[in-house]
Amino acid sequence: MMEYKHLGLISIIFVWCALLLLITKWRGNNALTISRHASSTKQAYMIFGIAISFSIVLYHIFLTNWFIPNYKLSSEFEILVNTSNIFLLLTLLIPDSDSIFRKIHRFTAHSFAFSLLFVVMYLVLWVDVSFLTKVIGIFAICVMIAIWILFYFVKSSRRNILIYQFLYIFSFQILILSATYF
Repeated sequence: MMEYKHLGLISIIFVWCALLLLITKWRGNNALTISRHASSTKQAYMIFGIAISFSIVLYHIFLTNWFIPNYKLSSEFEILVNTSNIFLLLTLLIPDSDSIFRKIHRFTAHSFAFSLLFVVMYLVLWVDVSFLTKVIGIFAICVMIAIWILFYFVKSSRRNILIYQFLYIFSFQILILSATYF
């Protein structure tokens, strides 16, 4: 079981390498979402899609073979996290392009982000994690809710959507790393 523990970290490093490549090689601006950066060229879409798909597989192996058994998490948590991963995969498979697929893409992207918030809440409220992890989790919940509020109620904040997406993802990932290593 211990051999799977570090797959979460490897998965997270892989995600950030893919994101860094995406935003440096296919430059846009902070008003473009991660998805819009990824769909800017066919090459960007393919490289990012493959990298994130690989990361999701590593993350899933980590969750099912170390994280869930280590914390003795319920089947409800497993369903929640699998639903989140399915929404993420659908978001990757359906490009954010100027077509009918844009609405579907946005629905799956928002559903992924919303389900991620519930994963964080579940970990903070119902799992016996360290005090530091609880504090990080509470901070993550506050950041994630603040981003939802900004996104939906402060239209001018969309100029920096890329930064907010990075913060949102980072908030989740730092909680997972804290729960794993502290």
